[in-house]
Amino acid sequence: MLLIFANDEFELAGVKLDGFPLLIDADGGLSEPFFSFLVNRLLHEGGVQSKNSWPTYGYALLHYQRYLQETKRSWSEPSVVGVPSVLAGYRTWALANGTSKSTTRDRLDLLRSLYEFALKHGLTGSLPFDYRMEPKKVRGARMPGAMTSEKPSMDIKLRVPKRLLKVLSVSEVKAFLGALTNRTHRLMARLQLTTGIRVEELVTFPRAYVVDPRSRPEARHFFAVRLAAADMSTKGSVERVIHVPRDVMAELWAFAALERNKRVDGPTQTTALFPTEHGRAFATRSVWDIYTRTARVTGIYVNPHALRHTYATHTLAALSKVRNQGNALLYVRNRLGHSSVATTERYCHYVDDVVESLMGVYQAELFTVVDQAA
Repeated sequence: MLLIFANDEFELAGVKLDGFPLLIDADGGLSEPFFSFLVNRLLHEGGVQSKNSWPTYGYALLHYQRYLQETKRSWSEPSVVGVPSVLAGYRTWALANGTSKSTTRDRLDLLRSLYEFALKHGLTGSLPFDYRMEPKKVRGARMPGAMTSEKPSMDIKLRVPKRLLKVLSVSEVKAFLGALTNRTHRLMARLQLTTGIRVEELVTFPRAYVVDPRSRPEARHFFAVRLAAADMSTKGSVERVIHVPRDVMAELWAFAALERNKRVDGPTQTTALFPTEHGRAFATRSVWDIYTRTARVTGIYVNPHALRHTYATHTLAALSKVRNQGNALLYVRNRLGHSSVATTERYCHYVDDVVESLMGVYQAELFTVVDQAA
């Protein structure tokens, strides 16, 4: 089995699909039903809007195919009483070969969709698992009138304990920022801490979004900045508005006028606000490395996700003091760009852990004025 990624010569329905994952079987042809499933999931359904996610699907299915090849099993073999199904066998094989529980769980969910697709379109006559009903994750559990329901789940589903989110205290934030001796890196981190933007949004944040605060005296506390997919990378190409505190915007303006201009010679280089020393945009992996290296000084492991979690939790804790929790959740959801408030609700579990360290210190600019926003 082989996984390759198409070049711009590969077309479907008149659309060039550069980077589309192609699974090739031993005879050199497209492997079915994997190819048809990928077309349906990545191109037809519309749920996967970013090409950056395509390789993840390709590698996940390639891993399953390697299992089939190594164990000499067929993806469509019928289940036999007394023998683990082909999918249950994959679960055991993946864990035994070092795949993490969380990754195995995610791949089992993907393979469930593969088999349901194959059954629906007559590519197989049975499923290698049964269904059982489980309580559905409640949407808006902390909201008035929340409803409970059930959903079908695979009987071979792998249960994985929920991982605790890394949320920095105020003192840890100060230590982390202090360990970033490079001004560019420190300003990048501060923008994440005060807005909650994702790392891919950080490295593509346009220079054009930065304004001189002196030209906008009406923006007394923060600037509403619309993140547009046409200008930068946003998850799922969805637009949203973030609130940049006035003092942070002032720092961004000064940085753009001085340091950035020294590194970027002209429009042929990056349009991103934060260039490297060579005038190019940062890679997301580079930001991870920059943040995690501070652990050598502070003893605190920090990554871009932790800064987003920290913004969300501290902002939610601060807002809960001045407005009801439902409105606070909606505000934070809109700033983070979550499609559902249920995703934002997970931060509620961490509010009690940080409320004592808050004491009105963290992100004071936002705390004092956010009741007037959204």
